[in-house]
Amino acid sequence: MYHRPRCSFSASVLGLFFLAAIARGQEAVQDRIPRFRGGVRLLLVDVIVTGEDGRFVSDLNVEDFELYESGEPRDITAFSLIELPEPPRRSESVAPLSEDYAVATNDGTASGRLFVLVLDDLHVDARRSGRVRELARGFLERSLGPHDLVSVSFTSGLYRPFTMNRAALVATVNRFMGRMLRSSTLERLDAQSQSGLPGGSIENYVTPPAERERGRRNLDTLKFLGAQCAFLETVRGRRKALVWISEGLDYDAENFNGRPYSESIRRELVSVLDRAARANVAIYALNPGGLSSVADDLIQIASGPAGVPTVGVNDSVYAPGAAFAAEDAMLGTASLLSDRATALRSLRRLSELTGGMTLTNNDLEAGLDRIVSDTSRYYLLGFSPETEGEPGELQRIEVRVKRDGVDVRTRHGYSAAPEASPKTASVWGSTASAPELQEALAQPVPVTGLALRVAAAPMGQDGETALVPVVVSSDVTAFHFDERDGKIYDNVEVWIGAFRYNGELADSVTSRVALALPAGSRKQLTRDGFRAMGELRLEPGSYQLRVALYESGADRTGSVLADLEVPAPKAGLLRGMALSSMMESRIPVAGYNRADAVLPMPPVTTRTFDRADELILYVELTNPDEKDFNLVMDMRTVDGRPVMHVEDKAPSSAGEPVLLVSRRIALSDLESGEYQVAFRAIDLDGDELAVRQILFRVR
Repeated sequence: MYHRPRCSFSASVLGLFFLAAIARGQEAVQDRIPRFRGGVRLLLVDVIVTGEDGRFVSDLNVEDFELYESGEPRDITAFSLIELPEPPRRSESVAPLSEDYAVATNDGTASGRLFVLVLDDLHVDARRSGRVRELARGFLERSLGPHDLVSVSFTSGLYRPFTMNRAALVATVNRFMGRMLRSSTLERLDAQSQSGLPGGSIENYVTPPAERERGRRNLDTLKFLGAQCAFLETVRGRRKALVWISEGLDYDAENFNGRPYSESIRRELVSVLDRAARANVAIYALNPGGLSSVADDLIQIASGPAGVPTVGVNDSVYAPGAAFAAEDAMLGTASLLSDRATALRSLRRLSELTGGMTLTNNDLEAGLDRIVSDTSRYYLLGFSPETEGEPGELQRIEVRVKRDGVDVRTRHGYSAAPEASPKTASVWGSTASAPELQEALAQPVPVTGLALRVAAAPMGQDGETALVPVVVSSDVTAFHFDERDGKIYDNVEVWIGAFRYNGELADSVTSRVALALPAGSRKQLTRDGFRAMGELRLEPGSYQLRVALYESGADRTGSVLADLEVPAPKAGLLRGMALSSMMESRIPVAGYNRADAVLPMPPVTTRTFDRADELILYVELTNPDEKDFNLVMDMRTVDGRPVMHVEDKAPSSAGEPVLLVSRRIALSDLESGEYQVAFRAIDLDGDELAVRQILFRVR
């Protein structure tokens, strides 16, 4: 059966149960990073304790620890042992079923690990880009658990927010390309050669043009790392690992001669350490270059005296005799090794002072396993700093364990920072009225006070924008109803918004629901849960969907993050897919009005159904050019057995950019188990144009 999508949305009253006021808001978000008071009041320190066999020691109590700040003992006012399950081993023999439109949930996210994967394209040689992509993909595909949250970013500015969507993360990693400047030694050789001045004296030192760009890049990278740490400050009680894949900062900030950025870089380095301490972030530095970078540069130096062109900032060529000037200026192997030592020193300082570690090119894969282990089992200690230091002054932290034969690893200190004036946290969803929603939407990770499930997919077109219905469901067992006069009352606010990856809010919907139900409906409501729906209008592009729900009776909030792709319409594109059922459609959904909705029935977030139910699958088909192709539906069991095959000629769109195609599946004909349904668009030559698939379970 084929439906043409309707393109409007309005508020609705659903039966006798829901009164929903729907408000649409759209505005840009000025700052994606929440800001809080600068003073440190409780500092959290995670501690990893291993025995002589290298295994984690898990039987320690708070009395077994001693904590010192600047050499003085401090009371440990917070203590806990964190033990997360290790990521499951993935079987290579059976290819898992995949789903394009899985339901996003915050269930289990509080028990997952948190990784910030920073690919430092400003400080990775282009020749090692493939190595970085391979390393990052391996980490995402092999080292993560089902509830681990990861963000991927490039220091040049690209940012993929936290998600559990491995495919989306890998797609971001695949875009990586290193753009590191040549070494300072090679640039100085070029500048010395072009200047015509003799080397060997400080008066004749020439500052290459690239050195200023090098300083800016180093400063920008430190600011980027600091911003990543600051963004995580609101996530409390968890160890956060920032995995920094970089060849290191290549600007010698310890040398002020001809280096105008030295002081700024030194200050920013202290700021990063302070922000990492406040946010309890451990930095793990992975160097994909090692000594190979020195060998590459030596080859360029060796080619210089022979007159072989070398590419520099000014595309200069070494002139005959330049080697003598370089030798006089002590530019050569020693200075190249010094450049490399400067970069490695920056990696070690940031990692070791934050409780992480530095890993080099020969042991990177094993090092990634170590990072996962570090974030799975650790002790969390809290204390109130008492040392009053000057702003930027490093305060040492030492943790001791009263047991012989153990190794203790933690951050080495924090920096005293000036007290900042109080500021209101910058939030993603400023159209939400409840302060609790504002706070939840400002969090970089999902809030788990209420269990939520969210499903969304493009399901229509209105001019240049796609219509994206978003359905939210919540378990109401945590709700607190006010019961009086034979009724139960509660108030719920739902905020749904889509953000571009630069932080700009593209569209949002706010739904405020006043519940006034007969007291006898509590059991049914507990069984069915609370459901709400909103519709976003989005231009083609990539988005992060943020959904938050606040329930006033118990004063609880939950939020969900999800990736959303909205492709532009083209022939044979299956852009969206949604699932509904006859039994589930009888449950009221706040904000859904069939007369105005895109879908004839509200989509559902559940993926488990009774055998007495009947499923309705919706697929959005785009064919603006009226091309001929076939639409195929295949259903199979989890072990690959075919169950159903239907093939039809795709319908004519009659001038419409999109069509809505629906299929019904009677579950009474199926055995209990897990199934996958795949829709494929096949052209007349048999080539696959697009595929969309969804999983469900029959009980």
